[in-house]
Amino acid sequence: QPGTEIWLAQGRYTPSSTGDRCDHFAILHERVVLRGGFAGFEASPLERPPVGEAPTVLTGDLAGDDDGLLMNGSENSHLVLLIGANDVALDRLVLAGGAAAPGPVACAGGPGAAVWSDGNANGFRITDCQVVRCYGNGVDVSSVGTAFEVAVSGCSFRDVAGAALDVYSFASLVSVDRCCFERAGVAFRLGDSWLAGSSIRNSVVRDCRFAVVLGLYVFVNTTYLVDGCTFVDNSG
Repeated sequence: QPGTEIWLAQGRYTPSSTGDRCDHFAILHERVVLRGGFAGFEASPLERPPVGEAPTVLTGDLAGDDDGLLMNGSENSHLVLLIGANDVALDRLVLAGGAAAPGPVACAGGPGAAVWSDGNANGFRITDCQVVRCYGNGVDVSSVGTAFEVAVSGCSFRDVAGAALDVYSFASLVSVDRCCFERAGVAFRLGDSWLAGSSIRNSVVRDCRFAVVLGLYVFVNTTYLVDGCTFVDNSG
């Protein structure tokens, strides 16, 4: 229901028990908060163990054989989590294993990603999450309107074949704070060069670390600030 807060206990969750690569989790109501990292004794999110000690893993790795080399994704879900509503928040989740498909994807999931929006994700927030071992993009967020906002804070993106963070199409404000991008095809892509009128305004990337990534793309009509960031051993 709209306005629901969902708590997920530590553990490993896959979107399919049958091996169907088109199956995925979905949030389709506004103002939903999905929180992980619970050990099972908490009466409040403030009582959770420190970040990383009780991981809640949403993964498309249906066979349980993924590794950091991105060699075993042939059975992975194309999409792990669909965001289909505004003002959704993700907190303390490990999001892994989305796999791109050759040619057009026959099911939801755009190019293949751990998290993908269908164009209705204004106010999307992702905090203290890990996005790892993705064979497509990591977090792939789109917009079909104006006044679009995305906030990403305290997150790590690691071993992502495509774009770790892809925000495009009429976006107006993107905030990326205290994040780490490591071993990614592209750290992030802001804007989209082929879409007339696409713009990202007054966006901030602050106190982030970029290591062993191939590129950072910022397209036309984009205004942004990069502040206090570290770049190590990157090739683009």
